[in-house]
Amino acid sequence: MSMSDPLGDLLTRIRNAQSARQTRCKAPASKLRENVLDVLKREGFIRAWRTEELRPGVKFIDIELKYSEGEPAIREITRVSKPGRRVYSKITELPKFYNGLGMSILSTPRGVMSENEARAANVGGEVLCRFRHGIGQISDPGLARGGDGPGMHLADAARLHELGVQRAQLDRAHHVGDLVERGVAAVERAPHLAGRRASPTLPLCRSR
Repeated sequence: MSMSDPLGDLLTRIRNAQSARQTRCKAPASKLRENVLDVLKREGFIRAWRTEELRPGVKFIDIELKYSEGEPAIREITRVSKPGRRVYSKITELPKFYNGLGMSILSTPRGVMSENEARAANVGGEVLCRFRHGIGQISDPGLARGGDGPGMHLADAARLHELGVQRAQLDRAHHVGDLVERGVAAVERAPHLAGRRASPTLPLCRSR
């Protein structure tokens, strides 16, 4: 995967380094990888990166990973467009990743940019990958810039999302309970219906 899919190799290196709680990881240098890392740094997913030349003609990227309270800044990494299956999207049709708790990175005619930057520029393109913030990270810059007050803390936003899901489940349970109560009340109002037996089925007549 490393040579046929350079970006997929970079994402795997970051994922493995975070699983091992390493503070840094290295990857072969390429223009696409550098552009993606620029977006990750601007959006607060990594601390920094720099290019190192091991020997003439051979360059590597040294990536400084980001943690908060011992947890990685990146909770989930998803490769979307792949060499064998390219994925393109208009910016108006690009869905929100985890209701805004995540971010897509696109390769557009104006360069590689984050989902927020692409929406602001009103340009679509190839959906390279998606990242989800770790709990405890600062909220999506779009949320911080778009509100009247300071941006919502990501832990609070994730909790609100979880509460919304629980509320929807409770509403469905209450609806089912209400239907059951109505059925019981209907039976109590018509006791003769409760004791009625189903009429026996007539045997089928065979044709001679």
